[in-house]
Amino acid sequence: KSETFITFKKLLKMIVERSRSVLEQLLQYLDFILVPNHQKKNTFQNFGDC
Repeated sequence: KSETFITFKKLLKMIVERSRSVLEQLLQYLDFILVPNHQKKNTFQNFGDC
């Protein structure tokens, strides 16, 4: 019984970590959309420099 609980905790932790990274990507995407166009061009240039 306790082993199942430990496995569940591991699974839950994995899901939380994964969803956190997905949320961060979503927030970055939203930031990118909400940025005015003149700033967007600068962002594209920054991507090119990478």
